[in-house]
Amino acid sequence: MASAVLGALPLLIVFMIFQKQIVNGVAGVGLK
Repeated sequence: MASAVLGALPLLIVFMIFQKQIVNGVAGVGLK
């Protein structure tokens, strides 16, 4: 269980960063 969480943690962090980039991109396009 712990190993699964440690394995998924990097993916979750990358996903959160990627999602934030997408939100910023969509918001930027929407404002223009």
